[in-house]
Amino acid sequence: SYSGGSGIYAHSRQPGTLLKIENCYFHDGTGGYFIRSRNPRNLIRCNWFEGPYHSAVKIINELTWGGEAPDLRPMHTDIVGNVFDQGRSPGPKYDVLQLGAEGAETPGTEGDFHVAHNLFVMTAKNTVALRVNGNVDRLRAFNNVFLGVGIGKYKLYERGPVWEDRRREAFKRKRAGNGEPIIEGANNWISADALDVPGEFKDTIRGGNPKLVDPLKSDFRPRADSPLAGAGMQPLPSGQIADLTPEFEPRRGIPADLKPTPRRKAAKPAVGPFETAK
Repeated sequence: SYSGGSGIYAHSRQPGTLLKIENCYFHDGTGGYFIRSRNPRNLIRCNWFEGPYHSAVKIINELTWGGEAPDLRPMHTDIVGNVFDQGRSPGPKYDVLQLGAEGAETPGTEGDFHVAHNLFVMTAKNTVALRVNGNVDRLRAFNNVFLGVGIGKYKLYERGPVWEDRRREAFKRKRAGNGEPIIEGANNWISADALDVPGEFKDTIRGGNPKLVDPLKSDFRPRADSPLAGAGMQPLPSGQIADLTPEFEPRRGIPADLKPTPRRKAAKPAVGPFETAK
């Protein structure tokens, strides 16, 4: 898929509606976002995103068109086993993942975001890997790789603005008075130059070189001597929608047989979307 606006724009007012996008290739954005969703449930799994114009994925809550909308909150999303390569598209890059809210009419999903076994290749200055806006209950990040390439320092996480709405006070009371998302994370590999790494992340691996097979040719598999090899947290907690351990590996391009590539089983999994190269 390529994007001349929002490549996929999904919206539903039916409780429990699931947007599932798996084993796809998004590339060379010319406008908007690769995926923009207002669905109550979202599963973004084992895809390859390269060169978004703005953001790769934007997940926000429903609009209140023409009056009061059905309240579908909390709205949950699992983002598992993807490659997010900012690449070199001509657009004014935003943040790789924009999660939670967009403005006063969409003040927040009030749900959970699980981000696990993904690779973020950051190539655009002044952008953020994970941006959370509005009312979000929880952000959990496990076994991800955050790699800056040629840009020096970048932000891993940013807490964006919060917009008031009639449910805001009730949400704050539910969250013990502060309304801020609960952040959890473990076993993420993060570039040494990354800024604003949440203090709640545990067992973080910091470094300058994750020792991938051939990143210049987009072969992002860990080498046998990579710090990613065997360093993944296992078992992982349950996602809201799916298992957070990916069954397949993302593919750059469309395979001739249209079949996804299974991820090799390992007693100690590698960090990121690919198992260690043999």
